[in-house]
Amino acid sequence: MDEVQGWVQSSKVISNLSFEKSDNLRPVKSLFAHIYRVADTTPFPPILTIPYGSKVKLNETVDKGERWVQIELVTGEKGWIQRGDIDFAPKIKTLEEMIAFSKKFLGLPYTWGGTSSYGFDCSGFVQMLFKEMGFLLPRDSRDQAQCALFMSVKQEDIQPGDLVFFGKTQITHVGLSLGNDEFIHSGVTELPMIMISNLQSGKYNFQGARRIDPLMVNVYRMNFQ
Repeated sequence: MDEVQGWVQSSKVISNLSFEKSDNLRPVKSLFAHIYRVADTTPFPPILTIPYGSKVKLNETVDKGERWVQIELVTGEKGWIQRGDIDFAPKIKTLEEMIAFSKKFLGLPYTWGGTSSYGFDCSGFVQMLFKEMGFLLPRDSRDQAQCALFMSVKQEDIQPGDLVFFGKTQITHVGLSLGNDEFIHSGVTELPMIMISNLQSGKYNFQGARRIDPLMVNVYRMNFQ
């Protein structure tokens, strides 16, 4: 998807086309969700813990309000998840909703190469946020700055929802503007975590800002469908 190559042990890879094509897949909306062997938290420890956005296959897609929901994992293994961990009716977020949503991840650890709530790096965090609005951004901050979806913005004109880019000689870091010179990002300069910083702190070398170009929204989405 990102055209970024990596390596993984073949024993850790599972292909399950019936799972991937199922209409009963729903994402996890908690930062972390435990999957249990039985519909109870006490007899056994969780089978595993999955991060935000992971897909599980529901036996029933209607939220009946019951605490426990039986699910199937990509391995074919059955398990139980608590209802509050599942987004039964996922929808595309607006820009304003995405900005508020970004703060849900404050305090999660910085992880180089990370793209999940197990740990994000700066561009992985931004990529995830824009995916919530239906946009698939490039993986790296430099490529995000060149993305056709955006137009350049002067520093004095930055608004909430704009992307802000940093680096000494070239772009190496990205964050999301919250307005009033504040931006949220996953970094290590102050603390190794997702945090809110200030453009005027002197700790970051501002390189530029980008804003979604309204004229490019439909074109960009069409190219990535």
